[in-house]
Amino acid sequence: MLLANDRKLDRSVALKLVGAGPESPADEDRFNREIRLTARLVHPNIVPLFDSGRAGDQLFYVMPFIDGETLRDRLNRLGPRPETEVERVLQDLAEALAYAHASGVVHRDLKPENIFWYGGRALLADFGIASVMHGTASHTEVHGTQGILGTANYMSPEQVGGEDLDGRSDLYSLGCVAFELLVTTPPFARDSFVATLAAHVTGEAPRLAKVRPETSATLAATIDRLLARSRDQRPATAAALLDILSASTTKPAPPHASHLTAPSPSPASPTPPPSPVAAGPRSEAEQLCAAGHALFVRSRHGVEGGARNGLEMARSTSSRRCRRTRTAPPPARDWPISST
Repeated sequence: MLLANDRKLDRSVALKLVGAGPESPADEDRFNREIRLTARLVHPNIVPLFDSGRAGDQLFYVMPFIDGETLRDRLNRLGPRPETEVERVLQDLAEALAYAHASGVVHRDLKPENIFWYGGRALLADFGIASVMHGTASHTEVHGTQGILGTANYMSPEQVGGEDLDGRSDLYSLGCVAFELLVTTPPFARDSFVATLAAHVTGEAPRLAKVRPETSATLAATIDRLLARSRDQRPATAAALLDILSASTTKPAPPHASHLTAPSPSPASPTPPPSPVAAGPRSEAEQLCAAGHALFVRSRHGVEGGARNGLEMARSTSSRRCRRTRTAPPPARDWPISST
């Protein structure tokens, strides 16, 4: 990764070089797939793609320069991370994965090197070996290139076995990352690549309550569940993980969070039922909670295209404000959602 200057727009950018000469067509195919997949993902917790190209046999793509550090750098510099930071990472990446999975994409290489920490927020980058999911929302599968792809310390058992993947594989990798942030060592790290892969398939992850006893019971239980060997024992989706995290944690909004206006839902989207709360004057934060509640319910019923992206972005921001104020959301029907 190189720091470069965009002379046309006079801005600093990150330039990632990918060696792909005629002797490595698989690398070039993977690069082209990454560009197509990343270019269509637009979410506040996913690092966007600016441009891509080729210079001779050297492929490259351009991302925004993030004046922060990766979780790997942060872990090396500061050591074990506090629970509040790990909860923030889980929350932000669950939101990013929920969006990516709903868009039909599994990341497949989630690790500390691919996660940036910026302004108190986690950003997911590098969909380099991502693949497209096929199927319904409840039976999604991934069909990638041949062979084992991924990073040994963070690969799910089904990924090691070359099975078809769904979003639960990314959740397992997220559990490995969260475990390492607390303990500084991945849960299945072994002396060799092969031994590490075998541990994912045949071993059981160490219980956080034993490895780091000071970890809260709710956070330890959540990470233990993400690390379940059977994907059926993990949260069914990233959205389900968000529900678990919302019920067990209360975190402040990131410093740069702002109000977002969501587009109107499609006519086919059902109107969510009102939530019974006492009537009376409402603060701006409570009104935002109402909008977030409506967006959350509507997004669960499915909204396509740009409308879905706007709903997810607005839901992400408003849900943080809801947790910050710790108020029950007023009836959704009392708070109109502006169109863009």
